[in-house]
Amino acid sequence: MQLVLGRPANGIDRHEFWHAVSFYNYIQEPVGEGPRDRPTREMWANSGPAFLDVLNDLKPQHIIALGRALWDNLPSIGRQGPGIQSCGETKDTWIYPYEGGEALSTWVYHPSSPKGASTLSVHPYVKELMLTEFSAAEEKQNN
Repeated sequence: MQLVLGRPANGIDRHEFWHAVSFYNYIQEPVGEGPRDRPTREMWANSGPAFLDVLNDLKPQHIIALGRALWDNLPSIGRQGPGIQSCGETKDTWIYPYEGGEALSTWVYHPSSPKGASTLSVHPYVKELMLTEFSAAEEKQNN
């Protein structure tokens, strides 16, 4: 909630927030026994089709991948989106197509990583993602 809204948790209406967003665990099976256990290559590969089905069902406008490993393993269907800038850094975006629309995505450090431990510090990227406009028609004209 803090990552998306940029406010401390005690100032957020949880009910309202969770009725406005969706959360999705990309890996569809238990990864291991401990917090630092990593998905196998097979787990990453097996999770792509379900992700694309979820896009078609939920039809999101934006996707925030929590962690660089997730970002690097998401399906490559779609196309590069416009870069977003915040805090003196530019992050890549990706546009995922689904039936009837598209979603703009980027990644932030996973909240459990040392770089992502402060969810308020990564909020500027999320804010920029939400403010970035993209259009399939404009993209095709520019190419």
